[in-house]
Order: sequence, then structure tokens, then C-alpha cells
Amino acid sequence: MKNLKIEIDDTVNNMHTMYNLEQQIMECWQLVDDVNLLYEQVMDNDLHKDQDKLANALLGLCTVYEMKFEKAFNTYAEALKQRQSNSNAAWPAAPYDV
Repeated sequence: MKNLKIEIDDTVNNMHTMYNLEQQIMECWQLVDDVNLLYEQVMDNDLHKDQDKLANALLGLCTVYEMKFEKAFNTYAEALKQRQSNSNAAWPAAPYDV
């Protein structure tokens, strides 16, 4: 009975990690929307004429997305670590798995 509880806990933990990873990857896709917004601002408000503001906006995007990608990679590394330590634990199927 104790082994069953450990396996269930491991499965729930693995599902949580995979869900977090999926959410973090989706957050990284927001980069495209953010670049499009910046492009619109540059073109509509002549932001390209103020190189300091443009440079700050680009630097901000780089900083934020570096953090997001690092967070997603760390979650991925944790998922791999969990998978190796719980090789018998069930992993949830991704929504696209058939």
C-alpha cells in the first residue's frame, strides 16, 4: 500500500512538472506578440527616431525572455531528473499524443 501511495505521489508530481513546463513554453511563444507590439510602436510613434528608447525596449525584451527561457529550461531539467529517478512512474500523455 505504501508503494502505491509513493507511485501516485510521483505521478501527480510528474504531471504537475509537465504542466508547468507546457505553460512556460507557451509563455515563451508570447515573444512573437511582444515583438509585433514593439514593431507597431516603432512605426506608429516614430520610436526609431529615439534610439535610447528603442534600445531600452529591445534590452527589456531580451532580459524578460532570457528569464522565461531559463525558467522553462530549468523545469525541463527537473522533469528529466524526475523521470530518471522514477523510471517506473507513469508520465502523462501530451495532448498531441495519439
